Amino acid sequence: MIELQAIGKSYQDKVVLKDINLKIQTGEFICLVGPSGSGKTTLLKMLNRLVEPSRGKILLDNRPLEDQSVQQLRLNTGYVLQEVALFPHMTVFENIALMLELKKIPRGQWRALVKDWLLKVDLNPELLERYPSELSGGQQQRVGIVRALITKPKVILMDEPFSALDPLNRRQLQALIKRLQVKYQLTIVFVTHDMAEAKLLADRLALIYEGRLLQFGPVAELLAQPKNSLVTQFLQGGKAID
Repeated sequence: MIELQAIGKSYQDKVVLKDINLKIQTGEFICLVGPSGSGKTTLLKMLNRLVEPSRGKILLDNRPLEDQSVQQLRLNTGYVLQEVALFPHMTVFENIALMLELKKIPRGQWRALVKDWLLKVDLNPELLERYPSELSGGQQQRVGIVRALITKPKVILMDEPFSALDPLNRRQLQALIKRLQVKYQLTIVFVTHDMAEAKLLADRLALIYEGRLLQFGPVAELLAQPKNSLVTQFLQGGKAID
Protein backbone atom coordinates (compact mmCIF):
# COMPACT_ATOMS: atom_id res chain seq x y z
CA MET A 1 0.00 0.00 0.00
CA ILE A 2 1.06 3.58 -0.71
CA GLU A 3 -0.11 6.34 1.61
CA LEU A 4 0.38 10.06 1.02
CA GLN A 5 -0.11 12.15 4.14
CA ALA A 6 -0.63 15.91 3.78
CA ILE A 7 1.79 16.17 0.86
CA GLY A 8 2.80 19.62 -0.28
CA LYS A 9 5.36 20.89 -2.75
CA SER A 10 6.66 24.41 -3.32
CA TYR A 11 9.40 25.88 -5.49
CA GLN A 12 10.36 29.17 -3.84
CA ASP A 13 7.09 31.16 -3.89
CA LYS A 14 5.26 28.82 -6.28
CA VAL A 15 2.99 26.24 -4.62
CA VAL A 16 2.62 23.13 -6.82
CA LEU A 17 0.81 20.73 -4.49
CA LYS A 18 -1.33 21.49 -1.44
CA ASP A 19 -2.23 19.01 1.31
CA ILE A 20 -2.65 15.83 -0.79
CA ASN A 21 -3.95 12.80 1.12
CA LEU A 22 -4.27 9.48 -0.74
CA LYS A 23 -4.25 5.78 0.07
CA ILE A 24 -3.48 3.42 -2.83
CA GLN A 25 -4.11 -0.26 -2.19
CA THR A 26 -1.87 -3.03 -3.53
CA GLY A 27 -3.14 -4.22 -6.91
CA GLU A 28 -5.07 -1.03 -7.73
CA PHE A 29 -5.01 0.93 -10.97
CA ILE A 30 -5.08 4.60 -9.96
CA CYS A 31 -5.29 7.43 -12.48
CA LEU A 32 -4.12 10.93 -11.55
CA VAL A 33 -6.19 13.19 -13.79
CA GLY A 34 -5.93 16.91 -14.30
CA PRO A 35 -5.04 19.65 -16.78
CA SER A 36 -1.47 20.57 -17.65
CA GLY A 37 0.27 22.21 -14.72
CA SER A 38 -2.08 20.75 -12.09
CA GLY A 39 0.77 18.96 -10.27
CA LYS A 40 -0.03 15.37 -11.19
CA THR A 41 3.40 14.55 -12.69
CA THR A 42 5.14 16.15 -9.71
CA LEU A 43 3.07 13.90 -7.44
CA LEU A 44 3.94 10.82 -9.50
CA LYS A 45 7.66 11.58 -9.34
CA MET A 46 7.50 11.73 -5.56
CA LEU A 47 6.64 8.02 -5.49
CA ASN A 48 10.17 7.07 -6.60
CA ARG A 49 11.85 10.13 -5.06
CA LEU A 50 12.67 11.90 -8.28
CA VAL A 51 11.01 14.81 -6.48
CA GLU A 52 10.97 15.21 -2.71
CA PRO A 53 7.93 16.71 -0.96
CA SER A 54 8.30 20.02 0.84
CA ARG A 55 5.79 18.92 3.43
CA GLY A 56 4.10 15.71 4.53
CA LYS A 57 5.08 12.06 4.35
CA ILE A 58 4.80 9.17 1.87
CA LEU A 59 4.64 5.58 3.15
CA LEU A 60 5.23 2.42 1.10
CA ASP A 61 4.07 -0.71 2.92
CA ASN A 62 3.92 1.38 6.11
CA ARG A 63 7.56 2.52 5.80
CA PRO A 64 8.43 6.16 5.06
CA LEU A 65 10.02 6.55 1.63
CA GLU A 66 12.66 8.82 3.13
CA ASP A 67 13.90 5.87 5.22
CA GLN A 68 14.31 3.62 2.18
CA SER A 69 17.30 3.35 -0.13
CA VAL A 70 16.68 5.43 -3.26
CA GLN A 71 18.47 2.82 -5.37
CA GLN A 72 16.36 -0.05 -4.05
CA LEU A 73 13.17 1.98 -4.29
CA ARG A 74 13.79 2.71 -7.96
CA LEU A 75 14.80 -0.89 -8.71
CA ASN A 76 11.45 -1.94 -7.24
CA THR A 77 9.51 0.65 -9.23
CA GLY A 78 8.66 0.34 -12.92
CA TYR A 79 8.56 3.62 -14.84
CA VAL A 80 6.99 4.18 -18.27
CA LEU A 81 7.17 7.60 -19.91
CA GLN A 82 5.61 9.13 -23.00
CA GLU A 83 9.08 9.32 -24.61
CA VAL A 84 9.84 5.61 -23.85
CA ALA A 85 13.57 6.46 -23.42
CA LEU A 86 15.01 3.28 -24.92
CA PHE A 87 18.77 3.38 -25.36
CA PRO A 88 19.26 3.89 -29.13
CA HIS A 89 22.62 2.06 -29.30
CA MET A 90 21.20 -1.08 -27.63
CA THR A 91 19.00 -3.78 -29.14
CA VAL A 92 15.54 -4.61 -27.82
CA PHE A 93 17.05 -7.53 -25.91
CA GLU A 94 19.82 -5.39 -24.42
CA ASN A 95 17.40 -2.63 -23.40
CA ILE A 96 15.22 -5.09 -21.49
CA ALA A 97 18.04 -7.27 -20.14
CA LEU A 98 19.58 -4.22 -18.50
CA MET A 99 16.84 -4.39 -15.86
CA LEU A 100 17.47 -8.09 -15.30
CA GLU A 101 21.15 -7.34 -14.73
CA LEU A 102 20.36 -4.58 -12.24
CA LYS A 103 18.08 -6.94 -10.33
CA LYS A 104 20.77 -9.64 -10.42
CA ILE A 105 18.62 -12.18 -12.28
CA PRO A 106 20.88 -15.09 -13.40
CA ARG A 107 22.12 -14.40 -16.93
CA GLY A 108 21.07 -17.84 -18.12
CA GLN A 109 17.41 -16.90 -17.62
CA TRP A 110 17.48 -13.64 -19.54
CA ARG A 111 16.66 -14.68 -23.08
CA ALA A 112 13.76 -16.93 -22.13
CA LEU A 113 12.30 -14.27 -19.84
CA VAL A 114 12.57 -11.53 -22.46
CA LYS A 115 11.00 -13.73 -25.17
CA ASP A 116 8.15 -14.68 -22.85
CA TRP A 117 7.42 -11.04 -21.99
CA LEU A 118 7.55 -9.92 -25.62
CA LEU A 119 4.79 -12.43 -26.31
CA LYS A 120 2.78 -11.07 -23.36
CA VAL A 121 2.73 -7.64 -25.02
CA ASP A 122 1.98 -9.07 -28.48
CA LEU A 123 5.46 -8.56 -29.93
CA ASN A 124 7.28 -11.10 -32.09
CA PRO A 125 10.48 -12.38 -30.39
CA GLU A 126 12.15 -11.91 -33.79
CA LEU A 127 12.41 -8.23 -32.79
CA LEU A 128 14.97 -9.05 -30.09
CA GLU A 129 17.97 -7.98 -32.15
CA ARG A 130 16.34 -4.86 -33.63
CA TYR A 131 17.32 -1.37 -32.53
CA PRO A 132 14.72 1.18 -31.33
CA SER A 133 15.01 3.17 -34.57
CA GLU A 134 13.80 0.07 -36.42
CA LEU A 135 10.56 -0.12 -34.41
CA SER A 136 7.29 1.76 -34.72
CA GLY A 137 6.17 4.06 -31.91
CA GLY A 138 3.71 1.45 -30.67
CA GLN A 139 6.37 -1.26 -30.69
CA GLN A 140 8.80 0.97 -28.79
CA GLN A 141 6.19 1.64 -26.11
CA ARG A 142 5.50 -2.10 -25.76
CA VAL A 143 9.23 -2.67 -25.24
CA GLY A 144 9.16 0.08 -22.61
CA ILE A 145 6.29 -1.70 -20.85
CA VAL A 146 8.22 -4.99 -20.86
CA ARG A 147 11.27 -3.24 -19.43
CA ALA A 148 9.15 -1.79 -16.64
CA LEU A 149 7.32 -5.01 -15.75
CA ILE A 150 9.79 -7.83 -16.32
CA THR A 151 11.33 -7.69 -12.83
CA LYS A 152 7.89 -7.69 -11.17
CA PRO A 153 8.22 -4.33 -9.39
CA LYS A 154 6.02 -3.41 -6.43
CA VAL A 155 4.69 -0.31 -8.16
CA ILE A 156 4.52 0.82 -11.81
CA LEU A 157 4.45 4.55 -12.53
CA MET A 158 3.17 5.65 -15.94
CA ASP A 159 3.33 9.29 -17.07
CA GLU A 160 1.04 9.88 -20.08
CA PRO A 161 2.62 6.84 -21.79
CA PHE A 162 0.21 6.63 -24.72
CA SER A 163 -0.47 10.31 -25.47
CA ALA A 164 1.94 10.51 -28.43
CA LEU A 165 0.53 7.43 -30.20
CA ASP A 166 -2.04 7.28 -32.97
CA PRO A 167 -5.61 6.38 -31.87
CA LEU A 168 -5.39 2.70 -32.91
CA ASN A 169 -2.13 2.04 -31.07
CA ARG A 170 -3.41 4.00 -28.10
CA ARG A 171 -6.56 1.86 -27.81
CA GLN A 172 -4.55 -1.34 -28.19
CA LEU A 173 -2.05 -0.35 -25.49
CA GLN A 174 -4.78 0.80 -23.12
CA ALA A 175 -6.41 -2.62 -23.42
CA LEU A 176 -3.02 -4.34 -23.04
CA ILE A 177 -1.94 -2.55 -19.86
CA LYS A 178 -5.35 -3.09 -18.23
CA ARG A 179 -5.23 -6.78 -19.11
CA LEU A 180 -1.73 -7.15 -17.63
CA GLN A 181 -2.70 -5.18 -14.52
CA VAL A 182 -5.68 -7.45 -13.82
CA LYS A 183 -3.82 -10.68 -14.63
CA TYR A 184 -0.78 -9.93 -12.46
CA GLN A 185 -2.53 -7.75 -9.84
CA LEU A 186 -0.15 -4.88 -10.57
CA THR A 187 -0.20 -1.64 -8.60
CA ILE A 188 -0.22 1.09 -11.25
CA VAL A 189 -0.27 4.86 -10.80
CA PHE A 190 -1.04 6.43 -14.18
CA VAL A 191 -0.97 10.14 -15.07
CA THR A 192 -3.25 11.39 -17.83
CA HIS A 193 -5.12 14.55 -18.83
CA ASP A 194 -7.54 12.42 -20.90
CA MET A 195 -10.70 11.72 -18.88
CA ALA A 196 -11.92 9.08 -21.34
CA GLU A 197 -8.65 7.17 -20.88
CA ALA A 198 -8.89 7.50 -17.09
CA LYS A 199 -12.47 6.20 -17.03
CA LEU A 200 -11.44 3.21 -19.13
CA LEU A 201 -8.42 2.21 -17.05
CA ALA A 202 -8.86 3.29 -13.45
CA ASP A 203 -10.16 1.42 -10.45
CA ARG A 204 -10.18 4.84 -8.76
CA LEU A 205 -9.60 8.37 -10.04
CA ALA A 206 -7.76 11.18 -8.26
CA LEU A 207 -8.90 14.47 -9.76
CA ILE A 208 -6.24 17.16 -9.28
CA TYR A 209 -6.69 20.82 -10.08
CA GLU A 210 -4.27 23.66 -9.27
CA GLY A 211 -2.34 21.43 -6.89
CA ARG A 212 -5.35 20.31 -4.88
CA LEU A 213 -7.12 16.96 -4.74
CA LEU A 214 -10.71 17.67 -5.73
CA GLN A 215 -12.05 14.14 -5.25
CA PHE A 216 -10.78 10.55 -5.09
CA GLY A 217 -12.82 7.42 -5.66
CA PRO A 218 -14.27 4.92 -8.15
CA VAL A 219 -15.58 6.33 -11.42
CA ALA A 220 -19.17 5.31 -10.63
CA GLU A 221 -19.01 7.01 -7.23
CA LEU A 222 -17.66 10.25 -8.69
CA LEU A 223 -20.33 10.24 -11.40
CA ALA A 224 -23.08 9.64 -8.85
CA GLN A 225 -21.80 12.01 -6.17
CA PRO A 226 -19.50 14.72 -7.56
CA LYS A 227 -18.33 17.00 -4.73
CA ASN A 228 -18.68 20.18 -6.77
CA SER A 229 -19.28 21.63 -10.22
CA LEU A 230 -15.57 21.42 -11.07
CA VAL A 231 -15.63 17.64 -10.61
CA THR A 232 -18.72 17.47 -12.82
CA GLN A 233 -16.87 19.41 -15.54
CA PHE A 234 -13.95 17.00 -15.30
CA LEU A 235 -16.17 13.95 -15.66
CA GLN A 236 -18.21 15.29 -18.56
CA GLY A 237 -15.22 16.06 -20.79
CA GLY A 238 -13.05 13.77 -22.88
CA LYS A 239 -10.10 15.93 -21.82
CA ALA A 240 -9.47 17.32 -18.39
CA ILE A 241 -10.43 20.98 -18.20
CA ASP A 242 -7.80 23.69 -18.77
